[in-house]
Amino acid sequence: MEDVAIYVRCYQKELARKSMKFLERQPYPVKRLTHVGVWFERFLLGRVFNLDCRCVVLIDEDCFVFRPESLPELVEYMRDSGYAACGVPDGGVKGNPLNRSPIVPNLFLCAIDLERLRCYAGKTPYIHECDYDRNRVYELPSFMDGSMHNFKRLWEVYYRFFYWMLAHGERILYLKPHSKLDGSLVEDHLGREFAIHAWFARRFDRPSVRDHILAIWRYAHERFEGGN
Repeated sequence: MEDVAIYVRCYQKELARKSMKFLERQPYPVKRLTHVGVWFERFLLGRVFNLDCRCVVLIDEDCFVFRPESLPELVEYMRDSGYAACGVPDGGVKGNPLNRSPIVPNLFLCAIDLERLRCYAGKTPYIHECDYDRNRVYELPSFMDGSMHNFKRLWEVYYRFFYWMLAHGERILYLKPHSKLDGSLVEDHLGREFAIHAWFARRFDRPSVRDHILAIWRYAHERFEGGN
């Protein structure tokens, strides 16, 4: 079993190749994950623990990690500090265009400590039953900017996975995003910019979206080649 593995979600093979190219300078094996859309949600809720690794890093193909050396440092910090997962809040922060839950990570770049969570598999509360608990006090990201917080709506089915994690007393390390070129520029745990997410890879065939994503890829590539 691998200790840590990276899985790149793939809608478009061209984009996946571009994203995976940035990951050659880090120590973890990189694989493609072909579960997308509703199939990915079913994978996360039902089969993610079948992955042959102790910790998984999920990256969307339109997320470019131009400072790949941050990844092992971030994963090590997350695990050593007792967090079960880390990622950018899905809503409520600048740099993320989705005004959704501020306590659930978006999966465009998310690490999950599977080894830490496997002990809860098959135990109540079950993943498929978990939702936002209005009686529970949740830990907000420390950098929240006062935007509207939409806790209650189950925007995506995969939210249940993280509510399940929190229901078992686990914690999430939140990464801070900023707006850049209409994408999300992400800081690691030490405040260093290390990745940028373009959004909407599933619409890559549309000329305007393709131009937008490739402009962000060029920005990431320049930083990658220039030493960040």
